[in-house]
Amino acid sequence: MTLTLLVLSMGGCAWESQDQRDQRALRRLFSIPKSAKIERYEGYPDRVGFGQREGLEIRASYLLSGPDLDTVLQQLNRSDWEPLPIPAQIQRTLWPRAENMPLKATRGYFFCAHAGDNVLYARETRSCSRVQNPNDLILGILDTEARSLHVLVASDY
Repeated sequence: MTLTLLVLSMGGCAWESQDQRDQRALRRLFSIPKSAKIERYEGYPDRVGFGQREGLEIRASYLLSGPDLDTVLQQLNRSDWEPLPIPAQIQRTLWPRAENMPLKATRGYFFCAHAGDNVLYARETRSCSRVQNPNDLILGILDTEARSLHVLVASDY
């Protein structure tokens, strides 16, 4: 009887890949609506090894409909997003990790922070303007003209 219950309870579980969990974490971290279309996604490493994910790097780009953009704009009014362009002194700390990000965007907002550890699920972060040699990075660039959101989460540990 116990075995039957175990099999039945496992049958209802939906197993997610690491990429699916990471994509869900990105949506939570950046308040991205479920309806926003993911245009590009790259995650490395694609699985947990030895209890950690050394060298984590996740990049994603989302296309936002008009209502999606409105939702994101409402959320960022309550957070630490700043108007674009990204100041040169912050851009210097992002190189080379963020070289494929639209760092030169001029219309919209950006979020740049460091966590110190557990970057994808950080409870506390510090602004990029306060950290000189970060070992992790949380970067979001909202291009309101192109209605797109580009995100990067990376760690060196």
